[in-house]
Amino acid sequence: MTAKNTRFIQRTIVRGLLLGFSVTFLGLALHAEEDERSPAQMIAEATNPVFRTTVEWYKPPPESFDLSRGVRLPYQLFDAVPVALIEEATALLGDEDVIPLTTQQVTRFSSAVDPDAVLDTKIEEAKKKLLFFQENPVDLTLLKQYGMSGEEQEERRRRMMEDLATEIKCLQEWERQLKPYLVKAVALQAGGYFSGVFVSQDLVIGFGAMGSHPVPMERRAVVAFLPKKPRHVYTGVGMME
Repeated sequence: MTAKNTRFIQRTIVRGLLLGFSVTFLGLALHAEEDERSPAQMIAEATNPVFRTTVEWYKPPPESFDLSRGVRLPYQLFDAVPVALIEEATALLGDEDVIPLTTQQVTRFSSAVDPDAVLDTKIEEAKKKLLFFQENPVDLTLLKQYGMSGEEQEERRRRMMEDLATEIKCLQEWERQLKPYLVKAVALQAGGYFSGVFVSQDLVIGFGAMGSHPVPMERRAVVAFLPKKPRHVYTGVGMME
């Protein structure tokens, strides 16, 4: 990587920090990660009027729930059941929020995905981000140009590295442990995708959509590859213009 490219990435990180972003902004700068938003971000945005109606499957986490302490799962591990099979999947779930699936059921309700390959890719991306932070401290002179405190940003950088190390450790523990489940979720009647985060024994599954005005909410059953059956399932939605 040239000095020019390194400085460009450093400037991108600083601007990201100014806007309140962290690791995701670094991923964009390196062109190493898809434009992905976490359930924590989605659900936070749901405090704005992004939906006109709610459904009984809408179960946002309690206010005391600390989503920042969770580990995000790649969105590729979540696949919405096709519209034509929603009633069948809903009947299969019954009163349960999440149930395990057989290999035959996974084939019926979702497209083909190799969960281990997805997880391996996520681990390698996180390692690259961590290595970049370790080898490229933010230029303090550049920080001063933006009127920012070097100590404050160095502390933020340290926290980001700790979060990445924790994420890597947890994802590595989940290698070859992912199993398919059918999960109750909610979506907006707009284009978007699902992603999730594990917080201790609980799963938060969120739907992110693009749009600029409130739309109806709907129930959606989702096939998710998870490291374990969650104790509780919380659901949320969000919208980005």
